[in-house]
Amino acid sequence: MAPGTYFTFCHPHYRLADKFLGLFNIIPEGDEQAARNSLPAVVKYLVENQGLASPDWLSRWAYLAGLDPIERSFTTVYTSLRWLGQKAVPAQTPAEAAAALAERLPQVSVEIDSLLHEYQRQLYGQRHGRVHPARSAARIIRQEALRVAIQQRWRRFRGIFRLGRR
Repeated sequence: MAPGTYFTFCHPHYRLADKFLGLFNIIPEGDEQAARNSLPAVVKYLVENQGLASPDWLSRWAYLAGLDPIERSFTTVYTSLRWLGQKAVPAQTPAEAAAALAERLPQVSVEIDSLLHEYQRQLYGQRHGRVHPARSAARIIRQEALRVAIQQRWRRFRGIFRLGRR
């Protein structure tokens, strides 16, 4: 055996790397669909191609990675509603979801309206929506929703201990 041969072929790190890189042999050469997809979509494809069920977090990641930037920003509305304890209804339109969030977070209603406007402009308008205002509005909404959600949970937590004092 040549010097270093054992280390090259039997060392655990090299075997792990060989297995990992071997996964990419599954993708057919010249597969334009795989080349256009994002990393999460390719990983999800590889996992499912092995006959395994992809985890929920990977499916969500692949879904979000496939959205346009403005559509991804608008998911903040649904995420914020969930954080604030309101379930999203599948029949709910984006405008209805935005109105429900504006009721819960009136202090950021201007940003919610701005995000909704850019989202509708992207989907239905002849001109594309503007990414920067949508992302900026989504960031402000996310921050406020997180702040309010933490306050709600803190009040509930404190309420547990107040009940015991009586």
